Amino acid sequence: MAETSDDAKDIEKLYEYGERLNEAKDKSQNSEDYGNIIKTAKSSSVKARQLAAQLIPRFFKYFPGLSVNAVDAHLDLCEAEELGIRVQAIRGLPLFCKDTPEHLSKIVDILAQLLTAEENVERDAVHKALLSLLRQDVKGIFSLNCERLSIHTYCILF
Repeated sequence: MAETSDDAKDIEKLYEYGERLNEAKDKSQNSEDYGNIIKTAKSSSVKARQLAAQLIPRFFKYFPGLSVNAVDAHLDLCEAEELGIRVQAIRGLPLFCKDTPEHLSKIVDILAQLLTAEENVERDAVHKALLSLLRQDVKGIFSLNCERLSIHTYCILF
């Protein structure tokens, strides 16, 4: 029962952080809230981690100083044991590149590796994420270094 109560508190706090960030005119002033969202990616609560997987990419562009921590935490969510967390995290990957294209190469690499996922739902999320990235930046994806040809091949074959 106490674990359920802690889960509910984690989720409630995440909603508070997200609400404050949504309402803030200058979101960069709320870096503590964003940092707390990132920390929640390590929570034991499945629902809290799923919510963190939604919130981390949504506010990513406003906190360049926390970008390394945010990407690392999000990638950990992509490797979670729970399918729901992984799928939610995969869906958020294209958002990292929307306003910060310098992450395109890394995100495409990760998605290419995830193409081998066994679960259909997970593979479908990877396909949709790759299609989203293609729509965002066709030239950027296909102009990645030639040394990554195997990744391009995977992406083209999907």
